[in-house]
Amino acid sequence: MKEGGIKKEIYVSVIASVLVMILFEPFLKFLWNWILLISVGAFQGLLNAIYRNAALGHRNHVEVQTFMFLSSVFLGIMLAIVLIQITDRAKIRSAISKIPSKVSSGFIVTFTVIAIFSLIFGVISNTIDLQLNASFQQRLTVLAPKITDQEYEEFEAKWASMKNRDDFLAIVQEMESTATSKGVELPPLLLK
Repeated sequence: MKEGGIKKEIYVSVIASVLVMILFEPFLKFLWNWILLISVGAFQGLLNAIYRNAALGHRNHVEVQTFMFLSSVFLGIMLAIVLIQITDRAKIRSAISKIPSKVSSGFIVTFTVIAIFSLIFGVISNTIDLQLNASFQQRLTVLAPKITDQEYEEFEAKWASMKNRDDFLAIVQEMESTATSKGVELPPLLLK
């Protein structure tokens, strides 16, 4: 290759690099910041939903444990389907040969991923709900003999109107301050 051709290629590479830095890099930064904003917002929304659910009060834990068991069984079945899908596609395709293979494979994998995340979130949120409510009720029961009925009802009202983690932490802080002023030692929180 001629020396002029090499210089031309170097110039073109430098110009392309500069254009990428000028045009593409800001776009990538914008895209990354947008992804971070959306993911933090989505996570915060899920976390707030857990606290709002806990504000509903104590519910029957047997139902939650039954839900968790059935969810685990369903999750196991879905994972088995995915593993079979990944390891032995020919058998799966022959079993559902009436549906085009790409559609069936994509549908099964997509459905399984959505189901797994939904079930995991359901199990986690119900467990957290139980832990938060059990801890609140235990601490309120320990504190009850030393506070007035009005203070007791105010704690319950604040719990029932809780909307997010900040509300939860404010209730915990107020309970701990009240306990300290009344000379009561509260049991440790199950979750913080």
